[in-house]
This record gives sequence, C-alpha cells and structure tokens, in this order.
Amino acid sequence: MEKLTNYMEKVFGFKIKLNDIPGTDLKGLPFFIKEAYRFRYGLLRDVRIIFIELKGNEIFTPQQFKKHTEIIHDKLNDSVILLLPALESYNRNRLIQNKINFIIPGKQIFIPELLIDLKEYIQPVKKQTEYLQPAAQCLLFYHLQHKDLNDKTYRELAKILDYTYKTITRAVENLIALNLCRVTDTKTKHLQFEISGKELWDKAVPFLTKPFIKTGYLDELLPEQYLFRTNITALAHYTMIAEDKKTYFAIYNTNFNRLNKENKIMTFNDYDGRYFLEVWKYNPKTLAKKEFVDPLSLYMIFRDDVDERIEMECEKLLNEVPW
Repeated sequence: MEKLTNYMEKVFGFKIKLNDIPGTDLKGLPFFIKEAYRFRYGLLRDVRIIFIELKGNEIFTPQQFKKHTEIIHDKLNDSVILLLPALESYNRNRLIQNKINFIIPGKQIFIPELLIDLKEYIQPVKKQTEYLQPAAQCLLFYHLQHKDLNDKTYRELAKILDYTYKTITRAVENLIALNLCRVTDTKTKHLQFEISGKELWDKAVPFLTKPFIKTGYLDELLPEQYLFRTNITALAHYTMIAEDKKTYFAIYNTNFNRLNKENKIMTFNDYDGRYFLEVWKYNPKTLAKKEFVDPLSLYMIFRDDVDERIEMECEKLLNEVPW
C-alpha cells in the first residue's frame, strides 16, 4: 500500500490515507470475494472509495473483475477501485474497454467514475527544490553563531572558513540565488546580509539540509582532533535530554576519506559498534563549540524527529541561540 500512497501523492500532490474495512462491513459479500481481496477505505476528491487489492497471484479476467467490482459496489454503496500489479498492455486495454476503475502504481490510473485517466509514463512535472550547498550552509551558520561576516571579501571568507576561493565564490552565488544575501557592486566584492538573526534563520530554513552524508558504527576510536561530539551526545550536553550509552561523533568527509585510505578505519558498518559516526559535508570543527558540534547543525540533525521529548528540547536549543 505504501507504493500506492506514494504514487497517488506524486500524481495528485497529496497523500491518501487508507484504512482497513472492518469485517462487519463485509458481511454481505460472497465468501470467494472476501478471500480474493484485501479491502480498504480511502478518500479521493472528498469521495469515499473502496480500494481492493488481490491477496494472491491469481489474475482474473476483465469480465470477472467487472463482476466482482459490481457486487462490491452494490453491497457497500461506494465506488470501487481495483489495485493491480503490472499488466500487459492488451489486458489494460480490456479493463479500459470494460470501464473498470483501476490503478497500477507507477504506471497508470484509470477511474472513469471520477473522470481520471492518467496513462503510462505521463508523470507530473515536479518542481525542483533548491538547497544550500554545504559550504553555503557552513558560511551561513558561522555568520549566525560565531562572527558577523558582513563586509567580508571572498578571500577573507575563504581564510575564515578554510575553503578555497572558488568554493566560497560558489557558496555566495548559492546564497544570492536563494535571496539570502547580496554582494557589493564593486571590483572587490563584499558580502552583505540584509536581514539578520532569527529573521535570516527563518528565511533560510526551507533550504537547509542535514549536515552529514552518511552514518555508521565502528569499534576503533579515531584521532581526537578529527572528532566532535554530535547527535544525542551533543543534545544531552546542550539540553536536559538523557545521554545515550553510546558516544556519537561527527567527522569531516575529507578527514574520513583520508583515514580510510590510510587503513585507520576498519570496522565502519550499518549495524553496530562501540561508537556511532556521522560523516559530515562540511567540517564540524569550523562551527564547533569546544568538542561539541554547533547548535544549528545539531538542530538540523533532529529537525524531522518524531520523538516529542527530542522535539521539545530542540526547540529550547533553538531559542537559546543568541540571535
């Protein structure tokens, strides 16, 4: 069903919530139909729909499908949509000829009762969301948490943030494209943020991403100069949340790759280990407060967390930033 809901969201722009139909609602249906299908209710265009999905691998003929959907419709008084796996084109054409409502997730939607006929390979154009590049996000977070970067030249920014001139140029262009800053119109360009503090943060939030590229576990402790405490370990430092038994570390991707080439990383894996490691897109050292990652990057790690306690502590963390 997840494949169906994702497909419907892609096509219509909203998620459809499906609920199992209680057995008591199916009492009037023939036994062979109840055994052949799974039944769920859903809302489509404010119309309640019965979605039926085959339990087994048996594929009925179009005439049989038509008969089954008619029986279900007559007994339950709602429109019926048949959910099917991939079918040959001639079988799909026969379903269409018989005016049977059906959906093949990822392929086709045909619901003549609701005047919907979206054919194979016709996909809606999805607006591409832009994000801040890692260096641009690092620059912004430095400005918000450490030092005012207004009026700094590109070369000064490169020195402060330990990036190349070319990387800083691209980062500032990225910020400009998202209307987060501008540069002075002079031969030597100077960075200018026209808004500041919480207002700038709020404007930037839609373009921010998690700071890490990948995560994993490992048993060996890497050189301390490359590691900064992150995730729940850092959140426990900044807030009242309880610390985890395992220590969470962040490391810059460049340093991780170098240590890996030097065979100093031997046990990195997705399952378990003494330590948890986040491999970051930008250097946590640039923004860190002593051995802990910065609050704004930490907030981004937990922004989508569904745990209410963590959500509450993260909001406190954000409110304590001296904007």
